[in-house]
Amino acid sequence: NFFRPSLRVAIAVPIALLFAITAVLQTVTQQEQINQLIDRASVRLLDALTNTAKNNLVEYLDEPFRIQRDIADAIARHQLYREGDLSPIYHHFSSIFQELYLDRRQISVLSFGSRAGEYAGMRREGERAPFTLMLKDSSTRGMLNIYDGDSPGTVVAAFPFYDPRSRPWFVPAAQSRRSVWSDIYTNYDERSGISISATSPVFIGDELLGVVEAAVNLDGLNRFLRDEPLRGTGLIFIADQEGRLVAHSEPGSVAATGGGASQRGERMLMSESSSPYIRAAAKQTELLHTGGSENFKLSVGGALFFCRISPYANANGINWRIIALVPEAELMGSAR
Repeated sequence: NFFRPSLRVAIAVPIALLFAITAVLQTVTQQEQINQLIDRASVRLLDALTNTAKNNLVEYLDEPFRIQRDIADAIARHQLYREGDLSPIYHHFSSIFQELYLDRRQISVLSFGSRAGEYAGMRREGERAPFTLMLKDSSTRGMLNIYDGDSPGTVVAAFPFYDPRSRPWFVPAAQSRRSVWSDIYTNYDERSGISISATSPVFIGDELLGVVEAAVNLDGLNRFLRDEPLRGTGLIFIADQEGRLVAHSEPGSVAATGGGASQRGERMLMSESSSPYIRAAAKQTELLHTGGSENFKLSVGGALFFCRISPYANANGINWRIIALVPEAELMGSAR
């Protein structure tokens, strides 16, 4: 009494199984092809994003470096420094800032600190009052005065103990006697912003007169990364070798608010960022110490990100890492 299928069933069942197996294999193969397409697309996009970011960063930072070297040369050649009276220097700053470098928006301050502890700086402001003079010489009686405008007048802030010779932008250039980038530091003014400076010593013969700086505010570097058109819905950020943020494309500042491992006003660690993506990337970058470029993947909140960490360094003192994250969702549409 064995079951004996009809001829129709005996023929139809194997054919149906064959079609089912074929459909499953096609689905698996198609998914593998899609995954391969997404992987290749992620590599191409990360290549383009990191290479463009590096090239733009070179241009963004090279201009301040070149400009401050030219200014140092002009101060020495035209003998603009007069001990006790820095008016020739700040008049020169005001003139070149407005006539030559107005469109160099990355430069927040042009300044000079003298061997005698004097200081003259021109700080970029808004469109109505474009520049603010910061001055310490014999006319200010030892005070660092910040004026309401680009010449001495109404004092909006004053600091009694300012000495440029101890500042992070002065010391490296004076000691190395060459043009270098400073470490990142907090500004000594009423705003306490975070900057990095291109600096050069000024000499007459072998005699050091002082140091010139062109400061780049890190908030401007944040905007530079946010405006990167290839970023799409991804993010890009820069960190130093200690894991502290230099700049990022996320909202907000890189300055810590206190309450964590970093003190208020310090640059926050990647692990302290309010961005879950940067915090997740921090754990991965701690494991990568090859010194070269590395690709990796992150899963954050159920979303997959394709990531790359790339070194960015130059001979003038910068040694950073660029980290780019691209969401899988941005690659899925074109791959499918």
